[in-house]
Amino acid sequence: MITDATVGRYLTERHPDFAPLYQAHLDDWGTDPSSRYFLFQVFAREFMVPLLRTGTPEERAHLFGTVEQLLADGDTLIDDAVDNEIIDELVYVGYVVKDEPAVDLTGAGRLTAERIARTRDWRPAKP
Repeated sequence: MITDATVGRYLTERHPDFAPLYQAHLDDWGTDPSSRYFLFQVFAREFMVPLLRTGTPEERAHLFGTVEQLLADGDTLIDDAVDNEIIDELVYVGYVVKDEPAVDLTGAGRLTAERIARTRDWRPAKP
């Protein structure tokens, strides 16, 4: 099970290039469990989305595999933070953001795709 106590190690072991961003998060927030939302926000916005825009198919699959495992193996607090930060960010960038290419969400696993669809269906249509 992935919990607040293990999520940082999980992310940095799967994505060693994320380690400097995780260390900056620790420097700012320490290990306060409530900071999991900020951690996932940084992971999504500063690490995941840029790689989804420019990465190889293998890198994209690895990123989506990380989200899939967080959803499958995370406790309820991790699950909620993934929904509110990672999934919401993926839905947001799935639309064309001014002056940035849209993020292709092809390759998302079953759980991730279900959460993205649920969030898109819930969110009002963008103009």
